[in-house]
Amino acid sequence: AGDVTYTAVYSINQYVMTFKLGNGEDDVVKTQDYGTVLEAPTPEREGYTFTGWDESVPETVPAEDKTFTAQWQVNQYTVKFVADGTEVYSQSQDYGSEIVVPEAPEKEGYTFTGWTPEVAQTVPAGDVTYTAVYAINLYTVTFSLGNGEEDVMRTQDYNTALEAPTPVREGYTFTGWDAEVPTTVPAGDRTFTAQWQIN
Repeated sequence: AGDVTYTAVYSINQYVMTFKLGNGEDDVVKTQDYGTVLEAPTPEREGYTFTGWDESVPETVPAEDKTFTAQWQVNQYTVKFVADGTEVYSQSQDYGSEIVVPEAPEKEGYTFTGWTPEVAQTVPAGDVTYTAVYAINLYTVTFSLGNGEEDVMRTQDYNTALEAPTPVREGYTFTGWDAEVPTTVPAGDRTFTAQWQIN
């Protein structure tokens, strides 16, 4: 029995915002009231740069459930191979791509034994330099005396100092060797034969 006013009552809705990270981690799921501030995560992924979401993320929660998917760009890193201080190969490659190992150059008097650090199968998440490792070779230098004594044999590392014997032979004068004896061990087995002049 009189004027009356009825007022509508509303309860705010909640909506689910799903962020698919694509980096191996679980999705980030935010259930929030409509119109509240929406903060998007900033994901990280090894070997990739995060470039944003597949669609623009609003500043506040919209009036519907939404899913946003992270977008990634693969990074490039420099892969370098160095041998004896000289660059053998250098190239920028995508993270995770196959590393092609170049053939190591030969080094006189040495044997190539591998690379350090050990070469990965795929490009790691960072620039990397592989250095050739060489092992010094041993060579045998034989001095054939020709005076009835046993040959003098010297097995030494490449390029180490080499001392030739001075043989003696009754009734003869030693005139030298059949070839010039180097001052250091050469890169290969060698034999030198004594030369004699009869007295």
